[in-house]
Amino acid sequence: MARLGLFYMQPLWDASMSTSEMRTLAEHTETSICTLLREINQEGAIQYDHQLIEYDEENISSYDFFYYNGVSGDSESEVKIEYERLISQLYRRSAFLTIFGTFEYHLDKCLKKMLDISRSVEVRSNLNKGIPFRAHIILTTVIAAGTSTVIENIDHLRVIRNFIAHNNGFINGYSNLLNSDTRTAKEESVVLSIRKGIEAQVLSMDCFDEIFLNDSFLTYTVTEINRYIKQMSDAVEDYHQRHFTAVTTENTPTATP
Repeated sequence: MARLGLFYMQPLWDASMSTSEMRTLAEHTETSICTLLREINQEGAIQYDHQLIEYDEENISSYDFFYYNGVSGDSESEVKIEYERLISQLYRRSAFLTIFGTFEYHLDKCLKKMLDISRSVEVRSNLNKGIPFRAHIILTTVIAAGTSTVIENIDHLRVIRNFIAHNNGFINGYSNLLNSDTRTAKEESVVLSIRKGIEAQVLSMDCFDEIFLNDSFLTYTVTEINRYIKQMSDAVEDYHQRHFTAVTTENTPTATP
């Protein structure tokens, strides 16, 4: 049977097309970071200053420091390290939140399409949960049900997004979680999500339990989203073909000799 038309697949088609914009954003973000880091490495970019601090007439101390665009330190190398960390994380986190927000926007429309074509209704208890969770439930338990298709969710990206958006990238007590034998389901999800990112070499955790996004993180994110959207689109195609064929076969008149 021919592939489904644009009108039928429009939400999934739009979602697929949006990954090109996501990839462009990811590439431009890394380019911008590189440009800013080149500027701080130019000769004379980092300034030096000497300050006198007068506590009273008898207590005066001096302070020597280096600074660049609001970042200061005791040495040029300290300023460079702190500035690189600040700029790289600021730009990557902002781009990541934009990318994931775009994904959720399109995923919501895809969820409505999957519910429409399958004539399904969501479980009431799931309605207060996030779009990625709700869409994955319908995708795996309705659309791809009864097939051998295995669709891996991208819940690890959601977990990372939440900590960046709501806790400034910090996972308080993460070090303790790693050594705990009694983790809750939510805590286990956090550990698995971070571990997945570390194994993919796209992020790391510092000694302060803060998420550090590497230069390959945004590309990895777009690749994961693109993979998920493609699997969802293929599952919807397959679902339609299986059910359309079944209905057509049942309604086809039997020829009489």
